[in-house]
Amino acid sequence: AEHFDEPPSVAMDVNSMSTCRHFVRAGLGWSILTYMGLGSCKDKDIYVSPLRSKNGEYITRDTNMVYTKDSENLIVVNTFIEYVRNYYKEHTVVDN
Repeated sequence: AEHFDEPPSVAMDVNSMSTCRHFVRAGLGWSILTYMGLGSCKDKDIYVSPLRSKNGEYITRDTNMVYTKDSENLIVVNTFIEYVRNYYKEHTVVDN
């Protein structure tokens, strides 16, 4: 609770990002979603703002790729691993 003295009043809790986006789009509240969870909100009339801490730093989270060591020997898996590594070298997670 860096910014608020009281916890939020939660009227509804949903476990589907798609449902959450639909509720926000319909004007039924707000949400905190991962960048990947934004889905169709990224290019619609929904305001999207990265979260920042009190000192102005972006709030981020670690994301991990999970696979077995043996699967690295499969061409399709190795190709995907390299694609993901290259993608994140070229793209920032937080867009301004």
